[in-house]
Amino acid sequence: MEVLHPMCAGLDVHKDTVVACARLARDQEVTQEVETFGTTTTDLLALSDWLTERGCTHVAMEATGVYWKPVWHILEGSFELVLANAAHIKNVPGRKTDVNDAMWISDLLAHGLIRASFVPETPIQNLRTLTRTRKQLVREKAQHVQRIQKTLEDANLKIASAVSDIMGKSGRAILDALVRGETDPEKLVALAGKRLKASRKTLLEALRGRITDDHRFLLKLHLDQIAALEAAITARLQHPSIVPLYDLGWQGEGKPYYCMKLVDGESLDAWLREPRPWREVLATFSQAGRGLEAAHRAGIVHRDFKPHNVLVADDGAVKVLDFGLARAAEHT
Repeated sequence: MEVLHPMCAGLDVHKDTVVACARLARDQEVTQEVETFGTTTTDLLALSDWLTERGCTHVAMEATGVYWKPVWHILEGSFELVLANAAHIKNVPGRKTDVNDAMWISDLLAHGLIRASFVPETPIQNLRTLTRTRKQLVREKAQHVQRIQKTLEDANLKIASAVSDIMGKSGRAILDALVRGETDPEKLVALAGKRLKASRKTLLEALRGRITDDHRFLLKLHLDQIAALEAAITARLQHPSIVPLYDLGWQGEGKPYYCMKLVDGESLDAWLREPRPWREVLATFSQAGRGLEAAHRAGIVHRDFKPHNVLVADDGAVKVLDFGLARAAEHT
């Protein structure tokens, strides 16, 4: 069989060790050298030097979990790398050892029998990692919202039947009051916004339940977790027209708090009270729009954008704030 890569190597990558087999074809003679390395940065640099000394030009390894990534990053740029799907290069039945696996991979690579898996460039890999992490955070937040709904049902509070979004402005106001110990349906209904479609009678009946201290504990627990996840989701919003959010949580009375960067200035509605040239007003609104655009690009919809939630700093910078009601775009 034709040899495509006479100077190549196969790596069997594990959590703590990397078994390397250098397959060297010189003057019609093929030799294989095997060496075991650790997976620390120093050991992987030694692996790179070892492969270079033997004149290897191509290196193949299995895609084993995430263990292959540090090896790839160290060797990238020095060799032609091939990432192989473990199912595609499965060895024939028999005695399986790390040395045999490394030798088998090197033989397959030498004859061009490994179909390389796609490995994007490092910036794209980083973006994929961030995107997957964000997706997981959004999923965890949705799970906590579902647990809040189950807790309310257990307390016979039919809020989810009367309020379309229990984590919206009205829903959160009612949940905060429940956590603080309020049980009077009349007072709870007074917290609901005017935009709710449910009638007052429907809300009153939905808020008549039997909530216990255990229910309040669970509600606060899940609300705290949601606050932490929201802070993590919105923390990536880094833009000159957005006020950075450093932390988000709940005070002892059940009220939410937001830790944001201090901006010296005034709200947009206060700024608009004074007569101003139309070009200045247009430029100010354009800056606020760029902040919303950055949030939308990150997959976040503000949902409570208004002049009161925009700051005009003393230096003229315009910044959007208050993402407390923000929601991931795929959930709107």
